[in-house]
Amino acid sequence: MAKWLVVSDSHGGLSPLSRLKNKHPDVEGLLFLGDGLSELHRYSGGFKQVAAVKGNCDFMANAPEEMILSLGGQKVYLCHGHQWSVKSGLMSLCLRARELGATVALFGHSHRYTEEFCQGVFMLNPGAFASGSYAVLTLTPDTIKAERFFV
Repeated sequence: MAKWLVVSDSHGGLSPLSRLKNKHPDVEGLLFLGDGLSELHRYSGGFKQVAAVKGNCDFMANAPEEMILSLGGQKVYLCHGHQWSVKSGLMSLCLRARELGATVALFGHSHRYTEEFCQGVFMLNPGAFASGSYAVLTLTPDTIKAERFFV
């Protein structure tokens, strides 16, 4: 079983992140979905593992726009979502995730918590961390579970 903290869109408000490791001591690491990378290094030190992609507001960030990870027996696609126009719908993102063979797609950008399936892909937006929203994603080879939390 793999348990991961999923955060996006902190926009300068990432300082509460350092407290979340104590609130969720069983998480393996942090998945950051963009828009706040400039402050990520300051507050992510308590996590064993950190994976991050850049968002549309991460102008100078040296991070990829998308990545695929194998976590808990699932293939997980990370992106910010702006490149797939997620504010207008999730089909482009869904098709990209399927193209890459992902079973889970994590994204941000819209600042709206979203949890749904699209053509067999579990789609999760943890909401905007700037508004206090984040998620814990639990993965096994057979199950995908997301829980929403607030700071």
